[in-house]
Amino acid sequence: ALTWIALGDRAALADLRAQLAPYADRLAGTMPVCVLGSVELVLGELAAAHGDPAAARDHLARARRTHEQLGLTLWLARTDEAIARLDASTD
Repeated sequence: ALTWIALGDRAALADLRAQLAPYADRLAGTMPVCVLGSVELVLGELAAAHGDPAAARDHLARARRTHEQLGLTLWLARTDEAIARLDASTD
């Protein structure tokens, strides 16, 4: 997802958003175990890059709630940074 965001390919962003949406309530990770935060965070960043700030806000709010509930302070900070970037881009 981060690669597609960096490349700015709108068709790829839309496709990846659709593919990830069914997994929004899960945490992303790799093996061996590495927590990469809520999929909602990635969906929020994809939505922001795709020019959909309303959806981005919704995803980021859910990501923030998940990270806060699970005590994932690093991911909570990253979510807050994503929210701040979104706020700055829509002001």
